[in-house]
Amino acid sequence: MPWTEECKGSIGADGRPGPGVPLRPARTTLHPATDNRRPPPGTPEGFEPKPDIVATTHEQTSDNANPFPAGRVLLTVEIVSSDRDGDYAKKRTWYARNEIPLHLIVDPNDGVWELHTQPHAGSYRTVEYGEFGEDVKLPEPLSCSIATATFKVYPPRRLP
Repeated sequence: MPWTEECKGSIGADGRPGPGVPLRPARTTLHPATDNRRPPPGTPEGFEPKPDIVATTHEQTSDNANPFPAGRVLLTVEIVSSDRDGDYAKKRTWYARNEIPLHLIVDPNDGVWELHTQPHAGSYRTVEYGEFGEDVKLPEPLSCSIATATFKVYPPRRLP
């Protein structure tokens, strides 16, 4: 499997990109943008998250670095799992501290998404919220949309 796939204009709900922006494979470890970045509170020293999806440029992937330097990342996507705190707080803080321009959280538990933009001083200045069925409009540096019309909500958990 190649390390990058193409995305131009949009990423469909089926996860298949169109041509233009390379996507790193799922679970790529990110390395801090600089060596003096501290991990977010409550995370171990040396914490390097593995986002579900990372988007970058062709030039930034030419050396196939792993762990992948955070300074090369344009977008991270987290699909919320059982570790809600990690997906909603710890990773988001790490991405903001490392100045990743766009961070998208997709939550199939509740059928919602959050787009965090404009990292500053360890957090994101703006957050846009939406529900499955509403397109995620990514601003610069990507300027494309992610269709969520066919995203599925997890079935309710059955209690024992």
